[in-house]
Amino acid sequence: MEHKFVWFELAYDNLAAAKKFYQEMFGWEMNEMGGYVMVTAGAAKELGMGIKENRGKGHVPSHWTPYVSVEDVKVATAKALKLGAKVLHDTHETPNGIVSIVFDPTGAPLALWSPLPKK
Repeated sequence: MEHKFVWFELAYDNLAAAKKFYQEMFGWEMNEMGGYVMVTAGAAKELGMGIKENRGKGHVPSHWTPYVSVEDVKVATAKALKLGAKVLHDTHETPNGIVSIVFDPTGAPLALWSPLPKK
C-alpha cells in the first residue's frame, strides 16, 4: 500500500539519555551500528525505528521524523512544495532508498521515501 508510515527516526541531543528513557519507558531493544541505534519493539518489528545524533543540536530541538512511502520521491517533494511545504533535504539516495525531508506547512518534519530501483 502506498503512503504508509515505514520508518520513524529520532534525532536526539543526548543519545545516552534517549536510549535510557526509551529502554526504561517501553523496554525497547537497541543495537548500535556505527553511531546509529536500531530499535526493535512491538510494531517497530514491522515498521522500524532508529535513533541518531541531532545534527541541528543547538538550533533544532530533538525531534521525531516519520517516513512515508511514496512512488516517486521527486514527484512527491514537488507536490509537497506546491502545498506549502519547505524542503530541508532535497531528494537523495541512501543505502536504504530514495529520500527527501520536508517541513509541512505547520513546520513538522516529514520524510518521503521510496525503495531503490531494482537492478
